[in-house]
Amino acid sequence: MRRRRLRARDVRALIGSVQALALQHGIENSLLAKLTGAQRNLAADNLAGACGKLGSFLGEVSAQSGKKKIDAAAAQELTDDVSSVRHSSAAAPSATDDRARTRG
Repeated sequence: MRRRRLRARDVRALIGSVQALALQHGIENSLLAKLTGAQRNLAADNLAGACGKLGSFLGEVSAQSGKKKIDAAAAQELTDDVSSVRHSSAAAPSATDDRARTRG
């Protein structure tokens, strides 16, 4: 099975999902900064950098969910979306993902 490459539209879809949650302004901005960073990495053909940003995004989603700032179901949906994008691409899990899994 051939893997498809992580694309900017995958990240745009994640941005839309975050915006639809109507989170506290600071939390939303922080999450969006990680995703726009991933977009910039993709535009520069830096897949590893983009995957790192997605890993940071997952870490923050996990942390904010633990603090009850993001609904658990919404956090799981975001996590599932990122996981499906990363597993269908050449992106490898980062150490941030491993830390998030051990906390959850």
